[in-house]
Amino acid sequence: MQLPFTGVPQQPAPAADARDLHQLVTAGDLHFVIGFAQAREYTADLAALVRIPRSPAWLTGLYSADGVATPLVDIAHWAVRTSPAAAPAQARSYRHNALRLADGTDSWAIRLTQAPVVVDLATARRES
Repeated sequence: MQLPFTGVPQQPAPAADARDLHQLVTAGDLHFVIGFAQAREYTADLAALVRIPRSPAWLTGLYSADGVATPLVDIAHWAVRTSPAAAPAQARSYRHNALRLADGTDSWAIRLTQAPVVVDLATARRES
């Protein structure tokens, strides 16, 4: 049995140039840039998830992060379902990638479709 990868991409050591490093995260068709200070832990291939009966479809379920019940929110599903032209519901997968955004009793996570990627916003600003 292969254990899931947990962790957050580490912010590279400061360099002499003026880089502005963040994480690009992808949830369905949505893309977000999140600072390293906001992300607590990335978990790939999360299978141990408790489904909550009668919960909204965007609440994928709960999982244990450091012994705390952590809700896993599918923001891509929420965004589609709340848009004016809502698409039909899609089947849920049984393996999930999660990015935990808080610690302790305030812990919650978003469901990702791929691992976070380190991006340099300073370079992006110069190139645009």
